Amino acid sequence: MQQSVRQEEEQIQKMKFLEQIQKHTPVEWKRLGEVANLKRGETITAKNKTDGDIPVISGGQKPAYYTAEYNREDETITIAGSGAYAGYVSYWYLMFIPET
Repeated sequence: MQQSVRQEEEQIQKMKFLEQIQKHTPVEWKRLGEVANLKRGETITAKNKTDGDIPVISGGQKPAYYTAEYNREDETITIAGSGAYAGYVSYWYLMFIPET
């Protein structure tokens, strides 16, 4: 998919902003695995869920449905791996189930 000129300009501005921050702030570069615990989600479907109020995050912009069990606590960043929102990044600070 081709980016518009405006999108390219916005990306350039973001990079310039990051460069300015780095000039005035000490930066320590690390591999992602050193600062994050990388895990794939688990497969759960609406058919095998238990009714509850815990969101099932399936890569979209909002929960796919809700269940009674969770497998993530604390802060979590999810990245959609496929579908219409592939690459979509979201931040969650609650108990939930990330789905593959």
